[in-house]
Amino acid sequence: MLSNTKNDSEKANTYKALFLKISIIIGITSLLISLSLYILYTKEETKSDVIEIVKIEQKHNNNIVIDISGAIVKPGVYTVPAESRINDVVVLAGGVREDANKEWVQKELNLAAVLHDGQKLYIPFTGEDGLQQEYPATSSQLINLNTATQAELESLPRIGPATAQRIIDYRQTNGKFSVIEDLLQVPGIGEGTFDQIKTAITVK
Repeated sequence: MLSNTKNDSEKANTYKALFLKISIIIGITSLLISLSLYILYTKEETKSDVIEIVKIEQKHNNNIVIDISGAIVKPGVYTVPAESRINDVVVLAGGVREDANKEWVQKELNLAAVLHDGQKLYIPFTGEDGLQQEYPATSSQLINLNTATQAELESLPRIGPATAQRIIDYRQTNGKFSVIEDLLQVPGIGEGTFDQIKTAITVK
């Protein structure tokens, strides 16, 4: 009888020890799972913050600054959305004045051309030929003749849709431009046009 009691006591102790071990294992496992979920949540939250910051920076960087002067109602520096057209900034500046060189405006001012950050527009007065129209001189803002899109080419003075397409056709047929002077080989581009755009273009 005493032997049976001793055996029962040993079994009870064994069960208690086993239960304690199982409880410890379950506790550690739960702790690890909770820790893993916390780390995962924290990473996702940090990732979301980074994405939000990038979005905000991109939103802020979607504006460009344009300087427009000459025969314009309200000359000055304007901030406009990227991909805006010349017409957009002309409207913001109050439109063209009555004493503007109307012939130049009609023939040379491409209101549909896409603007570029840092670009300067000069609307000539009557008696001026419009050669004062300037474009960015920094290499990062120059228009690369070898990669420029139709819209980018049309943003150049005296370059309309037909001429821009001829530049692209010439590039596709003859390969990349080696020097900017090669542009004179494109039909419809003479010395006068080249002189007005040479400071705004490059080849890379």
